[in-house]
Amino acid sequence: QRLDSHTSPEMSTLIDMMRPRNVNAMKYCYSMIDEEQLTIDKVNDLGVREKIVDEVKQFNQFFIELCDTVTRDELGVDNKVFNTFKTVVDENVANYLIAGINSYLQGRYEPGAVVEDVPFFYPIIGVIRYNLLKNL
Repeated sequence: QRLDSHTSPEMSTLIDMMRPRNVNAMKYCYSMIDEEQLTIDKVNDLGVREKIVDEVKQFNQFFIELCDTVTRDELGVDNKVFNTFKTVVDENVANYLIAGINSYLQGRYEPGAVVEDVPFFYPIIGVIRYNLLKNL
């Protein structure tokens, strides 16, 4: 017996999976907050920005806890550098988020458009560039 999409639901799914797709239409945004999609309108919402800042600070705390003494020794991380990191990691997070949004997103999206970037990383980049590197 020949299997085709009419006789087997599994075969139908397999056939659908093998069809060409427009990969440019597949857009994802990992905002690290409980939003399925992050639109430019949501990015401009102060409440959403606060959630992103809170998530970045939670991630920073997780990262600090992840870097215990044994791990730092194994990776050769100097204690002075790590202590500097702990001191500056949460400074200006909200400002760096705004700067990243203004630099990378504003003017590139129509109202309601889904953002194809990860604003969660903007503050992390800012902290590394402006807080951490200048203090090392």
